[in-house]
Amino acid sequence: MGHLHFYVGDLQKAQAFYHEGLGFSKMTWNFPGALFMGAGGYHHQIGCNIWAAGSKPSTDDDARLLTWDLLLPDQTQLGLLEQNLKHFGFETTAIEGGFSCIDPWGIRVCVKTASSQLSMAY
Repeated sequence: MGHLHFYVGDLQKAQAFYHEGLGFSKMTWNFPGALFMGAGGYHHQIGCNIWAAGSKPSTDDDARLLTWDLLLPDQTQLGLLEQNLKHFGFETTAIEGGFSCIDPWGIRVCVKTASSQLSMAY
């Protein structure tokens, strides 16, 4: 997938989770009501915006993103990212092949190594 866009309720909280916690670089932070973050110099893999401010949150009856996977190159990077999330106050939960963490709006990211993802497919 090229990139994900999330409606968030607060850009500062989004920055705390996606930039500080997950480590995505801020690529565009002066666009009105939005923050775009990426990795490896790409213009953005993650977009967060507050453009739907005042809208009701999604419910169990609505179509919505519940989880997404972030694949890291190796176990060392996995451990460092988990430590970083904890350092910034985000709880992690062990899952097969890595850990998961929930953003401030209830979206779960499952962080795994690319090799663990491949081994689970077979």
